Amino acid sequence: MLLATGGALMAIGIFFLKANIQMDYTSDVLAGTTPNTLLKAACTDPTVQAFTPDIAATITWTIAATAGPLASVSLAETGAVNGDTNPSAPVSMNVGGDPAGYLEYTYTAPKHKADGIACQTLSQSTLKDNGDGADNTKFDIAVSNLADTDAGYTVADKVDAVASGTPVMIFGTGGQIAGAGITDANDLSAKEDGQVEFGGGVEAQGGYELHTVVDVTNYDVVNTTDQETLTLTFTAT
Repeated sequence: MLLATGGALMAIGIFFLKANIQMDYTSDVLAGTTPNTLLKAACTDPTVQAFTPDIAATITWTIAATAGPLASVSLAETGAVNGDTNPSAPVSMNVGGDPAGYLEYTYTAPKHKADGIACQTLSQSTLKDNGDGADNTKFDIAVSNLADTDAGYTVADKVDAVASGTPVMIFGTGGQIAGAGITDANDLSAKEDGQVEFGGGVEAQGGYELHTVVDVTNYDVVNTTDQETLTLTFTAT
């Protein structure tokens, strides 16, 4: 009886001994882990791309027996940039600077942008403009300052007949609107987001006006042929 009891006690003592060894071993493993963690981040620079919409103008006339004709213009953007909406266009007839018999409509330039400057040293963009080098005699387009009167046309601002080899600087050194490019931080969006937006109602953020004059007395305008192509050149720096 005494031997049995002693054997039981010895077995218990061995059990606790094994348990202590296991606990010591586990503690050693935890103490041996590395205290440093290396974190890395990589940003791949994208390809810079430009985006600008097409714009179609529809001129509508209202004719009354007791008054002169009234015109209105509606503009429709295709491929609008960054949620832009169709601009409105005040209409005038035979105003200062216009050729005789021409109707003029003026609107704030729609949104357009240079995108893809994130993860690069690029932070701003200049903007140049040119036409197809040929003068469409049915209508002309001028790039003007926002402060210019809507009811007026400045022939020196005309860009639709400018050749591709000699584009007009709009925003940049010697620019027709501003003498410096627009920065990502101070553009139309007013935030640094990897794109430089032009357009809107503030010149310091890339805003400007487009003045278009249309001959409405001597020509039968045909929608399929009476169009101009303006090429916008963005240079990210």
